[in-house]
Amino acid sequence: MDVLNQQYKWMQSARAVLFSYIDTLTIAHFTEELPGYGHNSIRSVLVHTANTYQFLLGSFAQGKELPIIKPLMVTHISEVRRIFREVNELTEAFIGQFQDKWLNPVTGEIPWRKTTLETTPLALFTHVITHECHHKGQVVSMSRQLGYTPPDTDLLRL
Repeated sequence: MDVLNQQYKWMQSARAVLFSYIDTLTIAHFTEELPGYGHNSIRSVLVHTANTYQFLLGSFAQGKELPIIKPLMVTHISEVRRIFREVNELTEAFIGQFQDKWLNPVTGEIPWRKTTLETTPLALFTHVITHECHHKGQVVSMSRQLGYTPPDTDLLRL
């Protein structure tokens, strides 16, 4: 079994539960900026999560030129779903490209920090999925603040 593919499938499953839940939010709540979260909205947190996948797995690791998605360009959860379908394709390509090379060094520029980073594909993959889990928790918490009752979005839903 390919462990990282399976791990990503679990992440996609948890994401699907989150997205189905977000379908129940009003557009106003989807886009509402919350002071307790750096004036971010659920929309902006989800877009940030997708941008992180695109930068680290696409631009940094695979040398692809990918545009930064601006939250204001996203008006509905259906657009977030489309963006994450592209993230899925990018992640699958990343896993295929680095199969059996998980600990080989990868070096690239982090433009907003004006620095170079040397890491491994395994560290990049681990970062993006744990980063997504962190922000998934924020989205759930944000929705609670807006008066909703979220479902269990953990990888293991008991």
